[in-house]
Amino acid sequence: MRIDQSLFEGEHICFGPIDHELDPEIESLWTHDASYLRLISLDPALPLSPARIKKRYEAIEKEQNVFEYNPRAVRSYEKVGFKHEGRARGVLHRAGRRWDLIFMGILREEWEAQQKNN
Repeated sequence: MRIDQSLFEGEHICFGPIDHELDPEIESLWTHDASYLRLISLDPALPLSPARIKKRYEAIEKEQNVFEYNPRAVRSYEKVGFKHEGRARGVLHRAGRRWDLIFMGILREEWEAQQKNN
């Protein structure tokens, strides 16, 4: 089987065979090197266009959850304007102790005001 023949060709992806005798380096990379997945050809017009990404992530509110055992992260989020919004008590059991999950968030207006002040 030749490597330029496709095994499967869909609307957004195409898979081709790998001949381990003709192309042992490709088989080795394909099966053992995650970075080699860049060879998979995807249709660039998938619904992840910059406009859709901006619309999806330009939310009214951003949330960040952090565990209680990480006070430096909590302080870092507070420094950039995140507020405590809630807490799930005893969510994680680690090192013989139960830890809370702290919910933190910032509104878009708060973030924009902070950016103007800086």
